[in-house]
Amino acid sequence: WSAAFISWVMCEGGLGESNQFQRAIAHWTYIDQAINARDGRARQSAFVAYDLGEETIAPGDLLCSGRRPAYRNIAQRRRQLGVGARTHCDIVVKLDETEERIFTIGGNVRRSVTLKLFPAETDASGKLRPTDPPEGADMRPLFAHLKHRADPIGPT
Repeated sequence: WSAAFISWVMCEGGLGESNQFQRAIAHWTYIDQAINARDGRARQSAFVAYDLGEETIAPGDLLCSGRRPAYRNIAQRRRQLGVGARTHCDIVVKLDETEERIFTIGGNVRRSVTLKLFPAETDASGKLRPTDPPEGADMRPLFAHLKHRADPIGPT
């Protein structure tokens, strides 16, 4: 029910039209929509897909990981658009630049809606970028940043 949770949040947040956000029971559906938006094929999509570090992360964005297959970037997923995949996305709720971490929430994380902290680092351009989880952490590496097209409404 993880993707259903994200879909419900987006619908409650005003993205009720499928051309804005493709609600689904599987994350790959709206990941593919954001990739199509990046490629100019989903112009009304509220999200655009980027590799980690390409764009500044802000609250309201989505961070996504691949479980099977384990994607490392958007190009790998692009080659399989429309094909089901075990993926997971979380909604960014806060950035902590001082401690270099990103706070997210996601559904069906240990069977509940859970706050998750992703380790991060500040890159050469000054953007906070997620890093791979530490060895032994119960987290999968991220492969996609779905950037919300709306302007932020508050501090990051």
